[in-house]
Amino acid sequence: MLLAVGDRYEPEIAAAKAADAKTAERGLALPIKIHGRQTGFFYVFSLVMLFAAFRVITATQPMHAVLFLMLAFSQAAGIWLLLKAKVLAVWCWSTWAR
Repeated sequence: MLLAVGDRYEPEIAAAKAADAKTAERGLALPIKIHGRQTGFFYVFSLVMLFAAFRVITATQPMHAVLFLMLAFSQAAGIWLLLKAKVLAVWCWSTWAR
């Protein structure tokens, strides 16, 4: 009998743990593991959003601050889409579009 954990089954989980143990033995374990495209997109969206938020605060011209704020909201909407919260993503996207 196979028990499902999320979308993976016991043999897949055991194989993943064995692979992790092999890399840990060789000293190749990284502190951050990127599991797929979604995690990579999350990091990209987060870094761009942090940069845009910093530029909103430090911009000398108000129009530049507004453009960076729009960029920060669009990146937040992208993160909400990655989390499959479409309603929040649309709300975040439409906040600055009014």
